[in-house]
Amino acid sequence: MEHPFCECLAETCNKAGFLEGIIDEINFEDEKDLAPVQEEISKVNSRISDIRGQLNNFIDLLGREGSKIIDMVEARMEKLRAEEKILEQKKEDLKLQLADTPEKLNAPLILERLKDFNQLMAVADKKEKARIYQLIIRDIPVEKGKARI
Repeated sequence: MEHPFCECLAETCNKAGFLEGIIDEINFEDEKDLAPVQEEISKVNSRISDIRGQLNNFIDLLGREGSKIIDMVEARMEKLRAEEKILEQKKEDLKLQLADTPEKLNAPLILERLKDFNQLMAVADKKEKARIYQLIIRDIPVEKGKARI
């Protein structure tokens, strides 16, 4: 390899467990970010179950002959059905939010793709190498005074 950056990158990528550790950390952060949404879905599901149980109780009560509270029960049932509809929509919105999150990174696949990095750089011309370097380093934050190659 003719460039110190390329050598450093190849050496870093080939360290045992290095990339797997980074990928595990990224996946853990993604899971941590999704935890509140999943918790909210659980709460919504619990409340929907409560509402459905109350509705079933009211239906049983209405089925009894001679009940004097039918109007009150029917009004309460309408409120519960409206709340259930709102919660169902909220649950769907939360599920869409979960579906819109990135998939977990696949460490073995990434390692497989990086395995031939040295070979790729050996056959790349100067322009291709420059483009590859730009793609690799454009999103890497570097703290002042901590950059080294």
